[in-house]
Amino acid sequence: MTPRNLFLIIIKLFGLYFIRELFISSTQLLPVVLYYKSGHNVEAIWSLISTVIVLAVEVLIINYLLFKTDWIINKLKLTAGFDQETIAFKMHRSTVIQIAVIIIGDCSLSMRSQISSEWLLTIFRKGA
Repeated sequence: MTPRNLFLIIIKLFGLYFIRELFISSTQLLPVVLYYKSGHNVEAIWSLISTVIVLAVEVLIINYLLFKTDWIINKLKLTAGFDQETIAFKMHRSTVIQIAVIIIGDCSLSMRSQISSEWLLTIFRKGA
């Protein structure tokens, strides 16, 4: 495996991670719609604009990470400075993808447990 191929895989895996983050961020549109229906029009419009900007930036990042990885590698000069043309990496592609899915799933579970613990703490504070 060449250093360029290794960086291609890593950058595309980050792109998959950002797709997951895009789905999480898109759920922020529902509270904005409910906020608009409750009569807070100006605040809801500003929230909607900021949410759409965040979603557009995430889509742009995903586009570059998944479809323009060669451009990223060339701009950041990631392959410069390697003495060896190939890297001894004896692992099948499916194994690399399985490891990436496990890491992304672990990050997701740890984030959810942190959010739920903060939610429980807020409930206990309100009750006290």
